[in-house]
Amino acid sequence: MIINPGYNLVCALKNLWKEGFKEEDGYIDFFFSKRFKPGNTFAYIENGLPVSMASVLDASIYYNGAFLPTGYIYGVTTLSQFRGKGFSSAIIEHIKKIYPTAFLVPAAKDLFGFYEKRGFRPVFSLTEYKLHAADLDIPSINLKRDEVFPDEYKNIRDSHFLKNGYICWDTEAIAYALEENSFLGGYALKVNMNDKKKTNGIILYRKQGDQLFVSETTLPLPILHDTVSILMKQHKICTCCVRLESDKTGQAFGLLHSDIAVKNGYCNLVLD
Repeated sequence: MIINPGYNLVCALKNLWKEGFKEEDGYIDFFFSKRFKPGNTFAYIENGLPVSMASVLDASIYYNGAFLPTGYIYGVTTLSQFRGKGFSSAIIEHIKKIYPTAFLVPAAKDLFGFYEKRGFRPVFSLTEYKLHAADLDIPSINLKRDEVFPDEYKNIRDSHFLKNGYICWDTEAIAYALEENSFLGGYALKVNMNDKKKTNGIILYRKQGDQLFVSETTLPLPILHDTVSILMKQHKICTCCVRLESDKTGQAFGLLHSDIAVKNGYCNLVLD
């Protein structure tokens, strides 16, 4: 039986999440305190307890001049002793009936085939590459950097990435993404790209192991490289991995279930 589990089942859901994704208790508590709602969570119940689950966050996808409602499916997992019984597949099919347009980012590359068999198409891609401090020039100008707030971040993001297949998040979702990044030790900054026009770009980054990880940015490459050079020096790190919007040559990142014909969309700020 598939239900929307109430707050009385949060403890069981946390245990299910921990087994499936091996997350630290602190992050799991953070997520469930900030993002869990019974209405956006679906669980397969056996003997009164959830044995499989998935959640959905509301988003929109830009297509031919309009923003269409879509659901972001995440946190799909099943207790190990109940795997192979079709419970997660049943949840996915249940969600598809509620959200005719839905997207997801598989937790592992070998899961792409699982979702393609269930009607999802790989239409989102990203490019990732590494920068090394020794290969970057010393910035010739002092870039102005300030904290960016959710509404500012959203406006800059929407303006920069708008195209067919762009996944747009509302301000609440952006606020969560920035707060989660901060919880993980990261920062969200706006960078002044043109003093005269007062044009700003954004960069979202955090320390990940022994390198910096830029998970999203709208900065043009020359300013991005200067900014990364400054940040690596500030954090005393020599390597930075950068995630960028890609053309068709980028690596597959997310899948879409929909009647609309998206080919190379932009999907980011997800729980990957």
